[in-house]
Amino acid sequence: NIRIATDNQGTLLEWQVGNNAGSCNQTYQWSTDNGSTWSGQHTMLDSLRGCAIENQYFESDDYLFLATTIDAQIYFLAWNGESWSDPLPQTELSGFQDTETSAQVVFDCRNITQGPNNSIYVVGCDTGTGADIWLTSRSLGDLTTWFPSPSTWSRPVELTSGANNLNSVTLLADKTGNFHAFWVQPYIAPGITSTVGTNESPQAIYYSRLQGEKWLQPMTILYSATKNVAQLSVTIDETGDLLLVWNEADTGDIMFSWANAGVANIASEWSSPVALPSLLAENISPFILAGGSGKIYVAYAIPLNEDRGIYLTQSNNNGDTWSQPVQIFNGVTAGAQMVDQPKLAITADGVLHILWKQASVLGGNTSPRLYYSRSLDGGNTWANPAVVVDGTTNWDQILGFGNLIQRIWQASENDQAILWLQTSNDGGLNWSQPVSFSNFGGNFSDPILFGDNIRQPNLFFIANNQSANQVMNNILWDGKGWSEQQDLRFNSAPGDKISSLNAAVTLTGKFGVLYGRKSIDETTGQPVISLNFSQREV
Repeated sequence: NIRIATDNQGTLLEWQVGNNAGSCNQTYQWSTDNGSTWSGQHTMLDSLRGCAIENQYFESDDYLFLATTIDAQIYFLAWNGESWSDPLPQTELSGFQDTETSAQVVFDCRNITQGPNNSIYVVGCDTGTGADIWLTSRSLGDLTTWFPSPSTWSRPVELTSGANNLNSVTLLADKTGNFHAFWVQPYIAPGITSTVGTNESPQAIYYSRLQGEKWLQPMTILYSATKNVAQLSVTIDETGDLLLVWNEADTGDIMFSWANAGVANIASEWSSPVALPSLLAENISPFILAGGSGKIYVAYAIPLNEDRGIYLTQSNNNGDTWSQPVQIFNGVTAGAQMVDQPKLAITADGVLHILWKQASVLGGNTSPRLYYSRSLDGGNTWANPAVVVDGTTNWDQILGFGNLIQRIWQASENDQAILWLQTSNDGGLNWSQPVSFSNFGGNFSDPILFGDNIRQPNLFFIANNQSANQVMNNILWDGKGWSEQQDLRFNSAPGDKISSLNAAVTLTGKFGVLYGRKSIDETTGQPVISLNFSQREV
């Protein structure tokens, strides 16, 4: 499996280490002086699992191309004299349907040659039932687009990894430019070298901080041997205090704790958790918002039964005391069988805004809906709920930016994820018509909208590019519309899953993203879940 290819830029030597029955690596070197000296050895096709069983080189417009077959899928790669492009799948070269007979053609014994005007021709035979010879062609397009622009994102740093699922992944930035990471996973006792908690381990809150260029050792900051943490919500206030609320899954209480950002990695610096006021111990989906001048707002849902609804409690003294809950939405009188997932935002004029969902219980007949309301008096009274979407939404978020308020949601239409956006410039009194946009990556997941009164709103989401690798796309709201920004290419292997995306921006002008990656250990065959971070300049 040793191959040599030449073009007007030099000589390429490529070979395979391993065998078709197991794992293998494609390795290459190149020479620009007719083989007198060679570059170091490099691996290629790292993002694809399996071994190449067929390789063919061809040229087009000063570029060398490789057609390689891995797991019955054909890929094209371009060589620019220094590096390989990402592998792009060529699904139609594996097989297609004969439009005249409707028979399936198994396209094999392929031979590729250069055509005019940056095109290629492929001739092959049908090794299925047809036994015909077929010819197809395609343009290779602008070859410079095969090679991604140099990424401005830093090389990802792994904060933690193991077999435990990660939940409530959150990234925050403080005024000094530090990033703070929170997540929930099974508790691992101090001194235990394994990164795996037992199935019986209660869920605990973990924390780390990027201080300068180095992440601190992840620490358990809040944990109870008898109570489970769920649905963590985190924010930071104007003084640099980190504020946490979560659902105590075993009791149904909403709990609150805080610590100063500079010492948040020390468990003893966190205040003793306190249960927030509630009508019942059946609360879920807490959402915390810092309002400035010591004000903290927490919205949550009582999802079922006679008190079901959306509620708000608040503190005017940095969390020392809390008000009795105010009901924003009465699920009983509205005929909602279930309510959930409140999300808060505040605009510079002091208006509070909230979104929440209405859903149906199993076998019920309540129509799913997305609701909105606002408060002009700091959360004491709320406007009548307004229906934003009369139908199912997969995700939603609301963001205040100066006096601009944006609400955004994701819905599925014809098996395609669609994002919808509405804006208001008058405190939520009047809203623009919903505008859909979904041209930034096709199928996508894990959208996150974030911003503050300094930076413009940004939307990050995970999409699939042409080579089936997951990519984080970033689009920016410039006051009139969305524009594409620098994406982050994960170079994920087939079967890897990128999820739990969260992002933040510092006042010093850095974007940070935190995400989970689920992969398979090639030695053990067991899943490995890691938490990773990357950043770039705004």
